[in-house]
Order: sequence, then C-alpha cells, then structure tokens
Amino acid sequence: MIGTRDAGLGLANKTSLVMAGDDRPGSLFRSLQPLADRGVNLTKLESRPRRGAPFEYVFYIDLDGSVEDEHVAAALDEVKVHTSMLKVLGSYPASKGPV
Repeated sequence: MIGTRDAGLGLANKTSLVMAGDDRPGSLFRSLQPLADRGVNLTKLESRPRRGAPFEYVFYIDLDGSVEDEHVAAALDEVKVHTSMLKVLGSYPASKGPV
C-alpha cells in the first residue's frame, strides 16, 4: 500500500483529521476523491453534528500514511479546495495489531 511505511523506521503510519464540507449534494464525494485518486486508504470515517450549526456535520477521518508522504500531502492540499474546514490532528505510528 502506498505511504503506509515510514522511510527510515519501517513503522506503519496513520493520520487523523477533521473536516467539514459544503452543504450541497456530492460535497463529501468531491472532498474524498483526491484521496482515492492517490491511493490513500481511509481506515475510519465518522460524522458528527457540527456544534451550533443545525443540519451541518464534521467528519473525523483516519487514513493510512503520514502528512510527510508526498502523495498524502498533495491529496490533502486538494481536499482543502473542496471543504469549508480541514484540520490535520496529527500523524503517528499505527498499532501493530489488536490491543
């Protein structure tokens, strides 16, 4: 899989982010398409109501790879174009298995 290993350490990486899309048909699809186009695997997609904004949602996403991976960084740059808010919560070593 593309971007799942740290070049020097051999550790699998994960990145967590939160984003909000425009309130129109297809906005979630358009915001996730750049990740799919670059082969970035999503491991979690969760929606939550946006505080103080009825009928609007934020999406919490975990994906394979690090923001330091060129293809992940490029995908996230394109995702920004299709969202009203994008915040990278961080990249970290992935778990080696079930806890």
